[in-house]
Amino acid sequence: LAGAITSFGQHVLFWARDLITAEGLEVLYGDTDSLFVRSGLPRGASAAELRTKGEALCRLVNERLAVHVQERWGVSSRLELEFETVYRRFFLPPMRTFGAATEDAEDAETRGRAKGYAGLRLEGDGERLEIVGMEAVRHDWTELAHELQRDLLGWVFHDMPPAEIVD
Repeated sequence: LAGAITSFGQHVLFWARDLITAEGLEVLYGDTDSLFVRSGLPRGASAAELRTKGEALCRLVNERLAVHVQERWGVSSRLELEFETVYRRFFLPPMRTFGAATEDAEDAETRGRAKGYAGLRLEGDGERLEIVGMEAVRHDWTELAHELQRDLLGWVFHDMPPAEIVD
C-alpha cells in the first residue's frame, strides 16, 4: 500500500510538471509533494499579481487532474492540490557531486539539491527569508555558519552590490 501511494504521488507530480511545462511555464524544482514554478511574469510584478497567477495555475492543474483521473481510472478525483507560497527571489543550490567525475556529474550541477533551497517568501505586506535543508538550518553546523549563510542570502536577495558583500 505504501509503495502504491508513493508511486501514485510520483505519477501526479510528473504529470503536473508536464502539464505546467506544456502551458509554457518553467518548473524549477519538484520534490515529494511540491513543484516550484517560475511565474513567467515580468520582474517587479506585485505580490498580488504573483499570487493570482499561482492560484490560477493551481486551479488549472486541479481541473485537468480531475479529467485525467476520470479518463485514466474511471473514478472521480478526490485530489485537491494547493497553491501555497510566492517567493520574490529563489535560490536552488546545485546538487553536490563530491568531485566525482561521472557522466551524471554535469547533469547533477543543473539539478537542485534534494530538499534544499532558500527564498524570499512574500507574506502579507512583507517578506521573510525562508531556508530549507541548507546549512543555515542544520543542527550540525555552527552558529557562525548559520549567520553567515542567512546574511549572504539576505544580501543577495536584496541586491546588495558585490563590493559591499565582500566588505
